This record gives sequence, structure tokens and C-alpha cells, in this order.
Amino acid sequence: MYAVLEPSVERVLLIDTRRPQSYAAVADAAATVSPAAARKLTFLEADLRSVAAVATELADIGGGDERDVADGRLRAGGSGAAEPEGTCAAGVGGDSDSGAAAAAFAAAGLLRASREGGGLGIVAVHACGSLTDSALALGAMLRVPVAVMPCCYGGTNAACGSGTGGKKGRWRAPLGVRRALGVALSADVARSFEMSARGFDVDWSAVPRCVTPMNRVLIAEPVKRAAGP
Repeated sequence: MYAVLEPSVERVLLIDTRRPQSYAAVADAAATVSPAAARKLTFLEADLRSVAAVATELADIGGGDERDVADGRLRAGGSGAAEPEGTCAAGVGGDSDSGAAAAAFAAAGLLRASREGGGLGIVAVHACGSLTDSALALGAMLRVPVAVMPCCYGGTNAACGSGTGGKKGRWRAPLGVRRALGVALSADVARSFEMSARGFDVDWSAVPRCVTPMNRVLIAEPVKRAAGP
């Protein structure tokens, strides 16, 4: 839908551990409405947690060497394929080696896009539990806008903050807040404070509840740094 409804978007990289069975049908329907949409889509079978972790590792390497590291991991994963382009048939195999290679490839591509300043943004829709924190971590590391619609809050009570703050539980809401607001709301409050501490403006929105009852959307945008003298 993003590829269809946002004409200015040049590319949409979809990341999930497995390609949903409905993906081909949905992509075909999108292409029927907007033929250009199909050319924008790339699907990589990878774990978002791994993508965030590898992106951080590659950012530490710097100097443009991250592409060489990613290419090496892609070859180690059993694929000599170049960057997937064109239609949405760009998935990478589901075993651990190829999944790690896909994560490295995605991380390198995201780093390049963020450094080129081409309007990169991250969207995570119903990323279960700590996957939402991984999406926020990736946005914070790349310093790009990120929007998440969390779901499945199991485990966030103990782990909230470990994805972006570096120290497990750093931004976990106090016990009284968790009791008063519940696990879901207090987790999102903690996430908001954490992203704010990382230099992001954070706002909340929502989609209609008729679409999904887990409809809260957290939107974080990097605070613009003041220009030097």
C-alpha cells in the first residue's frame, strides 16, 4: 500500500523472517492498481533483530567498507546474487546462513540510504514484542524517521528499553506506572521517553479500531540539529 499510495517513494524494502503466503496475491493486486508499485518492492527474508544488530556493527566499520562485508556474508550464505531489483520476487532463502546474509545485505543498504540523505524512513506494523524495539533501535541508529504500530506486548515489561538504550530495562516504566496504565501503554510510554532521550521528537497517532484493536502508532522523527555558525 505504501508503494501504491506514495508516488514520491522510490523503493520499499520489506523485511520478515518468512514471506507470507498471501504476499504474491497482494503484490499482484497492488501491481494491477499501480504497475509502478511492483518495481518498487523488494522482499528479504531476514530477522529484523539481526538487521538492527548488523547495521550497528557495520556503522562502526564505516568508511564505505560495510558493502564489502555485506557482500561477503551474502556469498557465505550461499547466494552469489547481486542486489535484488525489479519485481517483488526477491526473497532470500530461509535457512540460518542465508538469513544472516540477507540481514547483512539489508543493513548495508539501509546504511547507504541514510548516508545519502535520500529520505529514508522505517515503518513497522505489528512487529511483535521486542521487534518493535528493534525497529526503533534501527531508526535511532540511522537517525531517520520511524513509525511503529506495536502489538504482542508479552515480554516488553522486562525487556523494554534493551533495544535502543543499550542497557536492559533502562527505560522500563516504574512499577506504579505499569500497574496504573497496564503493560501495553506503559511500554509505549517508556519507548517514547527512550526515543526522546535519543534526540527524537515523538508523537502518538492511531488507525481506526475497526482496522485493528491494537491501533496505536508511535511516530519518532530526529530533532533537527541547529546549523553551525
